[in-house]
Amino acid sequence: MQFPKTLENLFEMAAEFGFYSKLIAQLNKDFLLANLDVVFDNSISPNCLKEKVQNIVLELLNNDYDSYLKLLYIIDVSEYKLKRLNGGDFVVLSEQICFEILLRVWEKVWYRNHYK
Repeated sequence: MQFPKTLENLFEMAAEFGFYSKLIAQLNKDFLLANLDVVFDNSISPNCLKEKVQNIVLELLNNDYDSYLKLLYIIDVSEYKLKRLNGGDFVVLSEQICFEILLRVWEKVWYRNHYK
C-alpha cells in the first residue's frame, strides 16, 4: 500500500476506501486527547477540514506552543518529518504540518481497518 503524497491524494484515497468519516472521528479523538476544544463535523468538506486544521496549527504555533507539541505527540507525527519541513514562513509551515497530521491520522485509520 502506498500512502498519499498530497492532501488531494489523501482525501481521494479516504473517499475511495470509505474512510473519510473514520478519519474525522480519529482526528476528533486525537484533538480531544490533546485537550483542544475542537470538533470536526462529519459533513465537513475536505477543503474546509484542511483549512480548519491548518488554522488551528498556525494558532497553536503562534500562541500555545506547548499545546502544539502535545497535539503532535498525541497524533504521533514523526519528529524526523517535522525537522525536514521549511520553517521560514509560519503559514507555509502550518500547511506542511497540517499535511503531516492528516497523513498520520490517515495511517492510523488505514492500519486499524486493514489489520482488524
